[in-house]
Amino acid sequence: MKKMRHQLTSLVIAISALGFVFGSTAFPQEKAPAAVAVDQPAILISTSNIERFLTRILYLMRTVEQNEVGGMASMMVNMYSRGLDRNRPLAVALTINASGNPDPALLLPISDLKGFFAGLTAFGEPEDLGNDLLTMDIAGRPVFMKKKNDWLVVSQLESIAEDFKVIPEELIKGLSKDYEIGVRLDMKSIPSEQLDTWFGMMKDSFERTARQQQASLERSLERAKSQSPDSDDVKELGSELENLKLGLEYQRMQSEEIEKSLRNMSELVFGLYIDPSDKQVGIDVAIDFRPGSVYAKRIEKTSTTASNLRELPANNSAVIFNATDSWDAEQISMHEKTANMFFDVGFEKLLKENEIKLDSSIKNDLKQVVLENIRAGISDTSAAVIFDDGLNAIAGFRVTDGKKLEKMIQQLANAIDPQISLESKFNAYKHKDADMHLGSFKLPGLNDASLQKQMQGTPLADLAPVLSKMFGDKVQFAIATSGTQVTAGIGPMAEVNVKTALDRLGGQASIPKRPMELRIETLPIFQFAQSVSSNAITDAMTKAAQNASDSDMIVIDTRINGNSFISRLAIEEGVLRAIGAAIKTGTKKQRGGF
Repeated sequence: MKKMRHQLTSLVIAISALGFVFGSTAFPQEKAPAAVAVDQPAILISTSNIERFLTRILYLMRTVEQNEVGGMASMMVNMYSRGLDRNRPLAVALTINASGNPDPALLLPISDLKGFFAGLTAFGEPEDLGNDLLTMDIAGRPVFMKKKNDWLVVSQLESIAEDFKVIPEELIKGLSKDYEIGVRLDMKSIPSEQLDTWFGMMKDSFERTARQQQASLERSLERAKSQSPDSDDVKELGSELENLKLGLEYQRMQSEEIEKSLRNMSELVFGLYIDPSDKQVGIDVAIDFRPGSVYAKRIEKTSTTASNLRELPANNSAVIFNATDSWDAEQISMHEKTANMFFDVGFEKLLKENEIKLDSSIKNDLKQVVLENIRAGISDTSAAVIFDDGLNAIAGFRVTDGKKLEKMIQQLANAIDPQISLESKFNAYKHKDADMHLGSFKLPGLNDASLQKQMQGTPLADLAPVLSKMFGDKVQFAIATSGTQVTAGIGPMAEVNVKTALDRLGGQASIPKRPMELRIETLPIFQFAQSVSSNAITDAMTKAAQNASDSDMIVIDTRINGNSFISRLAIEEGVLRAIGAAIKTGTKKQRGGF
């Protein structure tokens, strides 16, 4: 009984928290309550039907070897489903009130109201307020309840329980059919005046914090200058101030883009699904943009953008990544600003930290190459990781001028040669219509004092021991450049992989594809990790994945359907079992087990 009281109290506190979070922002009171229908929730959260929800949660917990958690979930559901129809879902609806604040209501599928209250006798009997409205005090807070057909509306506000006239059953069914937990955000139900106020408050808060950070750093810089104008502290603080300004400007740009996307959005659906028959767990995110809006036009353009690189990954690739995008003038301008910010501050810092010196002409040429590719307005990328004969990676990029980029690569190679003892042979030969460039560089071995000294202060110094195991003493690379394409490979089979990729791409038609896809076959990754650094956890994950080798994929896939952009993350059962094995092994080690 104490557990039941505690859990119901938690439920009420959760509803209270929702009310606090969403109700703490005051919006204009220009909309009358009738103008915002309480049967059109701004946010709707639904589970699948209770029976299915429990069954699938138990499947997930068994798969990740968390049977104790599954047992607790089963106990809680069985305890609190008394009087509920277990063949229907639970839901939470947040509706917009007259002040523009969302108010939460819990929607319970009732089959036996007396039976439901019989399970709450620890809190006393519900008080009848008339007109079928009931109230109870739970954790010192009044909770109001009213039966609407075969649903019980529960809220901390009497007006919500009383006035919730229509349960949005079709919306709930839509979510509960596809997802164990589904969330629907209806942007159409939020008046634009309220969005103006909300975004205004966010901007004010950001600008206030930004001003405080900048002012604090400027004061520190002035103090340092007054003490020793030419000290390293002055230089370091000056660089830190420039980086802060750059970061704040970038955050402003991103905030503006997020605001614009939300204003263009009609509806957002987020869903967690568990599918034992397909042996996978996943998350869907679906965004509907307003017809004719900027974002609707953007995704329509992307959906017809052709890719020349989708066939670059080989069939035996453990990781496959493809992405194609098309930018409008506004996006191009934003990407240009970002690139300029990077080259003005970030790139200089990167060179300084790695003690790489580049002539100003090289830096300017590199910046112009990047900007030219941005102005082309199309991004087309493909990459793969292969574990045959060691760790190998390959990537292809669409470029505006492959010859110009080839020249930049040579200049950069000459500049970093003293740092990593680079061996390179540019324009070694032609393959198809591409110029092949080959090379390698040594990694510092654990006992190689001279190389370790050379690498001191560079990122390679810390990674050297691991990289040596992954790549060997020398890292091989190959780069192929042509008119509008660059293909690069790294690893023992770099040259072979680049050439075979060019063969696959040769004569391939340029066709529209999905905007982005990522496919990861985890067993080869676990096996390689085990070969590099074998321990109890990698051994357990590899064994678990081997036992479910037909379902060891992680997949992220996107597609565009009209005005909708849909993205799905799917994790197959073999990956879940590997995660469970890692958790179990790690827990044993913490407890001193074997």
